Amino acid sequence: MEYNFDPVKGNVLCEGKDVTIFTTGIITSQVVKAVEELKESGVDAELIEICSIKPIDEKLTKTKLDQWISVKS
Repeated sequence: MEYNFDPVKGNVLCEGKDVTIFTTGIITSQVVKAVEELKESGVDAELIEICSIKPIDEKLTKTKLDQWISVKS
């Protein structure tokens, strides 16, 4: 996994198609473990790390939310 820290940009830590999980801060390492457990259970989870809540990566956040809205509609 390639990781490029940019305090204004989010990072897709793990691709997935069943659910998208957003995380930030020190909880991220625990969320990574939870995503691994979900994958073992058959849930293909995408993990997005948002480095900063303010300012938030609006482009990435909107893109991911729009994907779910269009799928669920």
